[in-house]
Amino acid sequence: MAANKLKVIPDILEEHFEELAFLWGQRQEALYSPEYTLPELLELEERIEAHVQGLLVGAEHTIPFVDDGLSQDEPLEVFAASYTLLRLNIDSAARQVMDAFFQAEGPQLEGIREALCHGPIDMVMGRLHEAVTSAPAPIAAAAAEALAFHGKLDPAIPRLAKFFQDKNAKVRRAAWRLIMLVPAPGLLSPEVSAQLSDAATHDEDPVVKAEALQRRCYFAAGYPGQTFRSGTNSGSCKGGRAWAPAIPCAGYLRPSRRCRNSAGSDAKQRSSHRCSGRSCVHENHRGGY
Repeated sequence: MAANKLKVIPDILEEHFEELAFLWGQRQEALYSPEYTLPELLELEERIEAHVQGLLVGAEHTIPFVDDGLSQDEPLEVFAASYTLLRLNIDSAARQVMDAFFQAEGPQLEGIREALCHGPIDMVMGRLHEAVTSAPAPIAAAAAEALAFHGKLDPAIPRLAKFFQDKNAKVRRAAWRLIMLVPAPGLLSPEVSAQLSDAATHDEDPVVKAEALQRRCYFAAGYPGQTFRSGTNSGSCKGGRAWAPAIPCAGYLRPSRRCRNSAGSDAKQRSSHRCSGRSCVHENHRGGY
């Protein structure tokens, strides 16, 4: 008896794709919202993964339904397309993502960068390393973030330090985010980081100032050049619902300390969460290109 052939229903794939893009936007907002608890974030994460699985069922048949999203101007749509293609674990799909990445700018680059940070990159690792050393600065910085997010970036690459003084403000923002992503001793010595932080307070871009100020706080707290450690005194505790998003830690994402009256005794809320090819909720990774 012949095996049943997979029947792909276009409307179902389209629905999964639209929901993935929508819920990822909800997730981005939830990371900064005092109205979300960690269990609620994890529930949102499960809903996202359910729609991803719905797309993956189509295997190679899914590719023509999502690849058009790579060229859109909406970063959430670009993310959904890029992330799905990476998760398919098909070489041609991964190549499509990287081909678009090397030509991307603005919202398109933002969406692909986010997908590269959260999706599997084994198939594109070589091209990401190539981008860090030879691509234009915005693309190189995005590639560096993706590699650092997975713990695969060599902080000794000379070009990385130049990102802090790049003429493009979005590249400078990425440089400050990289400080918190690479292992100790990091991209720069504490002394040089402090000097750059002082200079960044006079930067014309307010987001660069904010990124530098946040890093300066961590240096002052005794974490110079190191990735974020579990537990922070930042954030407020109101009604047991506020929580401070955590920082990615070289591929491992650790939940931050929450209010005593909201964290409870559930050990799962305090455990580390490995980012290994599926999206992770325990990070504070907002940026843009």
